[in-house]
Amino acid sequence: MAQENLRAERANEAKTAFLATVSHELRTPMNAILGLLNLVQISGRLGAQDQAYIDTTHESAEHLLNLLNELLDLSKMESGKLELEPGDFNLAEIVRKTLKLSEAKAHQKGLELVDAIAPETELMVKGDAGRLQQILLNLLSNAIKFTQQGSVTLTVSKDDSQVDKTWVRFEVTDTGTGFTDAQAETLFAPFRQLDSTASRKHEGTGLGLAICKRLVKAMGGEIKAYGRPGQGATFAFSIPLDISLKAMPEASYPCLKERTPADLGHAPIRILIAEDSPANQIVFRALLQDTGYIPDIVGNGLEAVEAIHHMDYQLVLMDIFMPEMDGLEATRKIREYQGASNLPIIALTANAMPGDQEKFMKAGMDDYLAKPVVKNTLLGMLNKWSDLSQET
Repeated sequence: MAQENLRAERANEAKTAFLATVSHELRTPMNAILGLLNLVQISGRLGAQDQAYIDTTHESAEHLLNLLNELLDLSKMESGKLELEPGDFNLAEIVRKTLKLSEAKAHQKGLELVDAIAPETELMVKGDAGRLQQILLNLLSNAIKFTQQGSVTLTVSKDDSQVDKTWVRFEVTDTGTGFTDAQAETLFAPFRQLDSTASRKHEGTGLGLAICKRLVKAMGGEIKAYGRPGQGATFAFSIPLDISLKAMPEASYPCLKERTPADLGHAPIRILIAEDSPANQIVFRALLQDTGYIPDIVGNGLEAVEAIHHMDYQLVLMDIFMPEMDGLEATRKIREYQGASNLPIIALTANAMPGDQEKFMKAGMDDYLAKPVVKNTLLGMLNKWSDLSQET
């Protein structure tokens, strides 16, 4: 029995390592594809037809990335590697941001996207905001996909049926196709779809709802579905959330991701970017053009260590997998250098595996950015670690 357990553990470790490699190899070129497409989109140089082509290509690339994320999530869950990352967050604000992300798809189909957020859910809570948003995005996307006319409504309220903690109930209701009792039995099974025939109208892998169910269960809740053919559907779940002692912010930071040294009249800030992909180097250089951040770009960790000895930088973006010397080893070497002991180092990673953040921190890194990287996220991270978030 002990040998069987050891073999099973080694198999899981091998699977995790394989997933990490696959994640990196797929996300690295995807970062370049999405980044370059976005640069073309915002260039303002395209005609209407070419703009439509690029928009469709960008949408398809995002679909591929979403598929990759779903497959990785499912693999992590099946191998017991899923880990929640609890933190303090404004519950109602996360819900509104999630609705905002779903607006474009709803409006493209002429659907009304309705929010019904109860006042008593305007709370600071402790939980995994990212995973909660993932569940809501999946449910909203699913509702929009199966609704041809009418509306999709997201309701958030206190669940008073539970007494042990603060429970919050989320409901996504649509006026779409609904489902039969037989279909309801397989809704949350992986790779199962309402319509799996060759002539089906809706694309998808059938992973979204399966992932939602497992995430809700990991949070201590349960998700259920209610519907009738032709009469729409409702997906509802309740989860326990601890009330945070952190004060509700007087105002959010909507401009944090947009403000740059150039916007603030700040002196240019020189940063070092270690990235071995030539395509991604082009993306980072273009994203930072005219922002007031001046990037010096090197192709591996060894070059990054050498650059630190010859130039004063305020911040470093460090890719993890690079030739000659990887990002973790380069960070350790930089920390040994007295002049860079407190230099903020941000991991640039195409990995999405549990335990990575802890590994980065142990190596001496301060934060991390997951690829693909978009401009607003990149600037938000740079602002955070270059003290621009404190300036008004």
